[in-house]
Amino acid sequence: MAKKDATLASFAFSPAKAATPHDKTNAAARDIISTEANYRADKTAKLRAARLARDGHAPVDVVDDLPVTIDITLSSDD
Repeated sequence: MAKKDATLASFAFSPAKAATPHDKTNAAARDIISTEANYRADKTAKLRAARLARDGHAPVDVVDDLPVTIDITLSSDD
C-alpha cells in the first residue's frame, strides 16, 4: 500500500508560483502592446479602404501564405 500512497502523493496539489512585480508589469505591458497593435491594424485597414475608395480602385486582397521561392541556377561553362 505504501507504493500506491507514494504514487498518489506525486499528484498532490501544489500552489501556483506567486507573481513577482516583474511578472505583473510584463503581463500589463504585453496587454497594452497587444491592444495598441490591434488598434493600429484596424486603423490601417480603414484608412487603406478609404484611400482605395477615394482613388477608385477595387480593394486588393493581400495573400501572405504563399511561399516565397527564389530560383537560382548556377551554370559552369568551363
